[in-house]
Amino acid sequence: MGAVIAAVFLGALDQTVIVAALPAVVVDLQIPFDSLDQAAWVVSGYLLGYTVALPVMGRFADVRGRRPTLAISLLAFAAGSMGCALSWSLATLVAARVVQSVGGGALLPVAIAIVSDRYPADRRALGIGLVGAVAEAGGVLGPLYGAGIISWLAWRWIFWINVPVALLLLVVSFAGLPSRRAVGGRLDLGGAGLIALALGLQIVGLSHEAVIIAGSDVRNALLALAVVGLVAFVWWESRVKEPLLELRLFRQVAFSAAIAGGAVLGGALIVAMVDVPLYAATILSLSAAAGGLLLTRLTAFIPVGAILGGVVAQRVGLGPPAALGYAIAALGLGIMATWGTMPGDSLLWGSMAVAGLGFGMLIAPLATAAVNVGGASREASAAALFSVARLVGMTVGLSILTAWGLDRFDRLAGSIPLPLPRAGESAADSQARLAAYNQAILQVGAEVYREIFLAAAAICVVGLVAAAFLRTSRSASEPP
Repeated sequence: MGAVIAAVFLGALDQTVIVAALPAVVVDLQIPFDSLDQAAWVVSGYLLGYTVALPVMGRFADVRGRRPTLAISLLAFAAGSMGCALSWSLATLVAARVVQSVGGGALLPVAIAIVSDRYPADRRALGIGLVGAVAEAGGVLGPLYGAGIISWLAWRWIFWINVPVALLLLVVSFAGLPSRRAVGGRLDLGGAGLIALALGLQIVGLSHEAVIIAGSDVRNALLALAVVGLVAFVWWESRVKEPLLELRLFRQVAFSAAIAGGAVLGGALIVAMVDVPLYAATILSLSAAAGGLLLTRLTAFIPVGAILGGVVAQRVGLGPPAALGYAIAALGLGIMATWGTMPGDSLLWGSMAVAGLGFGMLIAPLATAAVNVGGASREASAAALFSVARLVGMTVGLSILTAWGLDRFDRLAGSIPLPLPRAGESAADSQARLAAYNQAILQVGAEVYREIFLAAAAICVVGLVAAAFLRTSRSASEPP
């Protein structure tokens, strides 16, 4: 179990480790200045492969067993890491990151399924909370880990180190992981292709400011095709004998509530993850590094909340800690909305710690509810679907709130008169009007952040509805 959880941590590290190394990557791979925006594919390529791999590898773990899936995942992760270390261009680095992410994306649902195999439904919440805490901690520490390596070694060593570590974890986990008879059956390749297409188009369409093909931005076309792909996937799943996603699971209220709750969690969390560093840069005039450190005041408490949520869920059931998590997250975001332009350090610390604790408390009860309903034949698939819902909530929430925030800022800032020069005006008066204008713009920015944080708090309040329908449900394999 230690090796399996360590593998989850390793995969989570690499979601964010590249952030600190991007400047060195740009220089080493000689990426032209006019193509710097393409470097974002190094990050979004991992997100793309990670999201697409989740439902496919989750079902593979149920059909073929945990040990083969764990082996494939760690080997793919090691191979992708080696490809990253050997890459000679941006294209080869992005391709290797996609391969690496396929392995990393499978590790989380497989680990949750392994925990679920070891414990009955009423005792697995703490174990799932621990897996979630480790995954969140990896994402938090990734940039710091990457910065530490490149301060001593070249950026390629970030990926070289992964290779022996992944192989060692594979050997250790196999030595201690008992073999479990696979459910058997066929993998729904048609459904896998359709959901991969739909998720891939959705991620690409929402993760970039522009996707230019033949001189035109095709994001809207990609999103439309993603909807078509999703509809085709649901149609296919309703007719295939052994579907990738068992649609009947959504008939159980607890499962639908858990999936919806995961999407709500992702949508609210991404607002804080993105807007706290932006607030630090635009309102507090902090550096990018300082903004990242400011965000750790929130993210550091997510793993703590994940373990706490598991403890509470194991004692009182799944609904109460989920409701408490949404309420605490909403409270923290509501306090963040009061920051203004000069928040005190105690206000920053307190509000983000509260929000991070609330977000963390949601992981164990929501994931456990999905896994419980999935039952022995769908544990990994259910865990994977919960993770997909959370990631989709992140991308959709970020896209909507970013577009709304930019439009809101433009409208508010447009109502402020520009400090244009006036005939006969002294330099001192001109500077005073310019300072007043800058202060007014700063106030507008603070108002937009206030509204965004309040919107995220409102999303968490909506999540209370999902929490009300959670329960320590029987698995789908048990008779009603």
